[in-house]
Amino acid sequence: SDPVALGQAELTESGLYLGTRSTFDFTNKAHRRNRFQDARFYMGFGMPFTNTGCMGPVVVDICWTYNLYPDHAKENSGELSLAFQLNEIWQKGRWAQSGDLTFSHNYDKNETYAVLGTTLYFVLREDGSLQLENSALLYWGDTRKLRRLTDSQCDGNAFYTAAYQCSLPWHFKENWTLTPFVEVDIHPDGRARKAAKADDFNSTANFLAGLRLSCHF
Repeated sequence: SDPVALGQAELTESGLYLGTRSTFDFTNKAHRRNRFQDARFYMGFGMPFTNTGCMGPVVVDICWTYNLYPDHAKENSGELSLAFQLNEIWQKGRWAQSGDLTFSHNYDKNETYAVLGTTLYFVLREDGSLQLENSALLYWGDTRKLRRLTDSQCDGNAFYTAAYQCSLPWHFKENWTLTPFVEVDIHPDGRARKAAKADDFNSTANFLAGLRLSCHF
């Protein structure tokens, strides 16, 4: 129930993009020296392929991300990811559905994970400035990823997290978007649930709600 602020800024040009995301802690209950809990600096390139038959364009995206934790420098790390995004699996009227599959490798921690996601959209305004989004994500991690997340309590590969998010993006200015959202995360794998339950930091289910402000140049 601790309030935090989530911010994002991104610069895009002809498929190239550069941006940052960060989380700011208002309460500082953990008595951190820096109230910025984490920051993500990323850059990448998305290449669209439009000739895909009856479905929408496919985007192949290559991205580099640096994960920065101001009070936990040993957790700082970089990773490379390759994503396949199908922007329009299905569309009817104001409804549409997209899907994506992302493979990531953290080269500092030598761990690999994959994320399978889908989003169902409903356009609330004809100009597209306001829409309802329902997203589902399923995370798979290798042994190193799972052991780090569970303090070495779990071996083997697993679908370690499933997430659902409902959001309402509002494009109120040309480059600005304000998004209220709610999210719930759970651990589908029994070993991960057991380890998370025994961990003071994690839990078997996490709930998150808030406002996200994004700027795209």
